[in-house]
Amino acid sequence: MKPFWSLVSLALPLGVALLGAVIVGTSRSGAGDFAGRLGSGVLLVIAIGLACLLGEAAALVSLFRGERHAWLGALGLIFNLLIILPIAAVLVSD
Repeated sequence: MKPFWSLVSLALPLGVALLGAVIVGTSRSGAGDFAGRLGSGVLLVIAIGLACLLGEAAALVSLFRGERHAWLGALGLIFNLLIILPIAAVLVSD
């Protein structure tokens, strides 16, 4: 099988991060307002975390389906977990 889901698991979080950075960087809302910029940044981090959760699911699908390059699926698992765990630790902490 072609490595479709493993590539999705790697590309989805990167695409969301790049698109979100462009949107937040070019947004006029909150210009000069620290709270507005901070809120946009927090929303970007949450969006990246959700994209990584979907990427993690896609990596698991690729491994269970037995796609051709299993190392891409494993790389997707590791890459997404390295982003999910710190975000989850901040959200769960007191």
